[in-house]
Amino acid sequence: MKLNRLLDNLRVIQVVGTPELKEIESITNNSIEVKDNSVFVAVKGFKTDGHKYIVDAIDKGAIAVVLEDESNIPNDIFKHSGVVKILVEDSRIAFAELANTYFGNPSQKLKLIGITGTKGKTTTTFYLKNLFESAGYKTGLIGTIANYIGNKKIETTLTTPETNVINYYLNEMVKEGITHCVMEVSSHALSLNRVYGLDFDYAVFTNITLDHLDFHLDFENYLFSKKVLFDSLKNEGRIVYNSDDDNWDKLVESSRTNVFSYGVNEKSDFRISNIEYDLNGTSFNLTHNNESQKFNTKLIGKFN
Repeated sequence: MKLNRLLDNLRVIQVVGTPELKEIESITNNSIEVKDNSVFVAVKGFKTDGHKYIVDAIDKGAIAVVLEDESNIPNDIFKHSGVVKILVEDSRIAFAELANTYFGNPSQKLKLIGITGTKGKTTTTFYLKNLFESAGYKTGLIGTIANYIGNKKIETTLTTPETNVINYYLNEMVKEGITHCVMEVSSHALSLNRVYGLDFDYAVFTNITLDHLDFHLDFENYLFSKKVLFDSLKNEGRIVYNSDDDNWDKLVESSRTNVFSYGVNEKSDFRISNIEYDLNGTSFNLTHNNESQKFNTKLIGKFN
């Protein structure tokens, strides 16, 4: 893909160089991954600043650099190396926009279900993957334990990968004829714009408790990071939330889309009642629109 096409959907402050002459083969925010014909996105991190590695990226073959801080990078470096300089307001958002465009906006080509919450994300994604596949839908998964493109397992180190990796996986899923993808969406990923611009069809909220305060500093920031997912949903999207959690209303209060609740709360759209446990599993009634069905599962435990 030509760099100038890649820039069509990017909000830029300044471009120095000739992007129409550059053919792009990869996008990364990790200077170690840079190779010939890469776009390097300089992102300010918590342990280091990607702007420090711009010269390294150029030496490794980057033909364009996206940056938000040009204070210590003179234009002569770009001019002498023939590298295109792309100045933006926010490198993280620009990274997401570039990745979406480069991989052909794959999230728009399948049903994408995002799961967020303190606990239960991993379990819920595997429940849903199993349910969709039992119903005949080819399904992918992005999460903590591993990523799955259909039955192909890919090891992972992050609950929610970087935006270029997410879009790569989604694009591979589309190529494989996968129609649904369930994804764990962590508060870190939401805060750092890793899922910015993805076209979620459904967003699910499990619960929220005190956690990750080393990163978010306080509960209000942690809660707000989760809210980003629900606020980003399109009008025709769907939100499914746990009405037994005391914070659900803060997450969906400004939502533009349809919301559905589940839980033992009597006002839940999908109300769980008559829960019984034994060594064989769990049974319960699920009531919706005054119609009730009896369910049995081999899973044991209230959290399930």
